[in-house]
Amino acid sequence: LGGGSGGIDMRLGVVDNTLGTIQDRLAEQKVLIADLENTLRNVEAKQNVAQNDVASSVNDVAKKFGQEVNDLRQAGVEMRGNLKRLEERLSSNLGGGGGG
Repeated sequence: LGGGSGGIDMRLGVVDNTLGTIQDRLAEQKVLIADLENTLRNVEAKQNVAQNDVASSVNDVAKKFGQEVNDLRQAGVEMRGNLKRLEERLSSNLGGGGGG
């Protein structure tokens, strides 16, 4: 019986070692998972920053484009005004010259 008991003790020791090894591995896995979660959070944060940068750049370009369109529109209005005055001057000069 003593020998049998020793065998059981030995087996229990092996089970204890195995459980200890499993617990160590689980602890390592938890550390790895925590690292992966941190990495994922960092990637997500960088992605958000990049998306905000792109959105901001698009808005800037849109504003500049809108401003340029407004500037062109204003220049067109001024050109039309200048052309109208030029036409009036020409017609009055031609009219005056024809009458004289």
